[in-house]
Amino acid sequence: MSDINCIWCGPDKPPESTQATFAKTIHLHAGSRHSNVHLKIENISQALWQDIPAIVLDMLEIGSYVYCADQSVGRGGKVSRHEAHQWRRNFHFEIPVRNLDIWDSPKVKDELCEVLEFLSDDYYEFCFRQLTEDVPRDAYFDFDRGGPWFKANEVLLFSGGLDSLAGALDEMVNQGRKAVLVSHRPAPKISKRQIDLLKAFEGRGGDRNTFLHVPVWVNKDKGLTVDSNQRCRSFLYAMLGASVAVMHKIPQIKFFENGITSCNLPPTEQVIGTMASRSTHPAVLAGYSRLLTAILGVEFTVANPFIYKTKSEVVRVIKDSGYADLIRFSNSCSHVRSTDSLNTHCGVCSQCVGRQFAILHSGLSDFDSEDMYKSKLILDPIRDPEDRVMVASLVKQARYYNTMDEGGFFGQIGEVNRIIDSLGDPTSAAAEGLYNLHKRYGREVHDVLTEQIRLRAAAIADGKLDPDSILAMVGGFSKKRTSIPIRMRTFRTPPQTTWKDITIEIISNDSARIRVKDISEIYVAAEMGFIDRRRGDMVNTQWKTLLIMAGNHGQLNWGTSQKKRTAYKTIQNLKATLRDFFNIPGEPIKSYQKEIGYVAKFILVDRRGGR
Repeated sequence: MSDINCIWCGPDKPPESTQATFAKTIHLHAGSRHSNVHLKIENISQALWQDIPAIVLDMLEIGSYVYCADQSVGRGGKVSRHEAHQWRRNFHFEIPVRNLDIWDSPKVKDELCEVLEFLSDDYYEFCFRQLTEDVPRDAYFDFDRGGPWFKANEVLLFSGGLDSLAGALDEMVNQGRKAVLVSHRPAPKISKRQIDLLKAFEGRGGDRNTFLHVPVWVNKDKGLTVDSNQRCRSFLYAMLGASVAVMHKIPQIKFFENGITSCNLPPTEQVIGTMASRSTHPAVLAGYSRLLTAILGVEFTVANPFIYKTKSEVVRVIKDSGYADLIRFSNSCSHVRSTDSLNTHCGVCSQCVGRQFAILHSGLSDFDSEDMYKSKLILDPIRDPEDRVMVASLVKQARYYNTMDEGGFFGQIGEVNRIIDSLGDPTSAAAEGLYNLHKRYGREVHDVLTEQIRLRAAAIADGKLDPDSILAMVGGFSKKRTSIPIRMRTFRTPPQTTWKDITIEIISNDSARIRVKDISEIYVAAEMGFIDRRRGDMVNTQWKTLLIMAGNHGQLNWGTSQKKRTAYKTIQNLKATLRDFFNIPGEPIKSYQKEIGYVAKFILVDRRGGR
């Protein structure tokens, strides 16, 4: 049976033939009392009633269906997720729409699949059909019948985190603009925090006439939830924001996210693909811009004004606007379900760690109490091995940024080139901006750690540090393992593929992009099987040999027979690993020839540093 998951959307039930064809069929339906997908947009002025085009309803439903489907199909469970088994899923959507000619166009389908595949690391296929029975307009909208139409300058995505708060304050207070703040509310806990934050803004003198808050409830029946990664929440946000922007006749929406989080370069060789989230990655936002332009037929932009700012610099926007006391009302934690009214942040997710470093660096601890965090950044123990790995990796990454030169940054991090291409700025300006951004971030983390070590010098000298604390880890006092084993995962090689159909592009010192026909995927060396367990999960000699061959146009040669004898076993092991990874018979590397040495039968290219 196929491994494709069919997501059948709409009020009509999927036909039996569909259920028999796919590995799993999930029926999603919005817009009636029997729905299992729930969508409601609040605070829309009645004056906008006539300005809600059918395409907006399509966008809202498609965004909701993709968001809910993302959580309705598992990625293989917690262990397998980290071992990279079954991480990528295969989706086939069947969706009824009002504007079939738009959604069925090759341009829209291609842009839709491309951005979602990069965002979530899954495979997508969409089949649209004509909607035969529309839902009442008020099924999705809670109209403010007494309020006037709010004339806005901007539409902003407002999650209630530090970055979106800084963006809203920058627009409304610093630039004097009127903004529609669009929020996704999946649960009452998040809703309350967003409401409390905006009430606090008004209570501290904020002008209520500078913003209109548009909360959007999108969730599903609890029984549908299988996976909690929510990689497609960003897509839902884009569709929600764009829908509101269309109603207000504004051809742009803004996500506000600091550049470090937005670029989200993998913090460790063990994090690959969208195991490092791409919610506001520049390539994703550029993809949203192209997609929405194709859907709406007019130039539409999805922007991130904070792309060249660190988290500390974002926090200073809040401070400079005069509203530093709002920081404690904002919420950055990605583990919302595990928090409560006292400890509103877990303290150990990447968002919490970044927030705490930024607050400490900005000297604003008085506005962000340690009591808000279940785990305090510097001295509290981090018991969970997964959390410990992530925190240690983030610090290691920041240390690297602090000491790197430009050659090292662009040569070892292949993902940077994709980001530069997506920013829309001149290449030299984008490259300089990204390098300086990461350099400043590295210096900020370094300065925070230096100051914390100075303040805790006595505890360090007396051996009183908890070995599981971040200070013990960065000081080398922790003996605990900070790596998670990764098992090899095989490539989904199409039938009839031969070695000459394969291209391996080395994009960094520990990762490669694999291209086979129309398939393109990125893997770390460990996932491909090139790992030396005896050396703490470091890459093995086979991978190093592959790097040498990539730098020499797919060849390995030398001038002495001794090198030949030494390399023979490595080449044999390299062949075996490649055969296992691609599941292709035959020899991937030609037998040794005296004149040229070993030659790969596949295309092997070195793309490090934009080569």
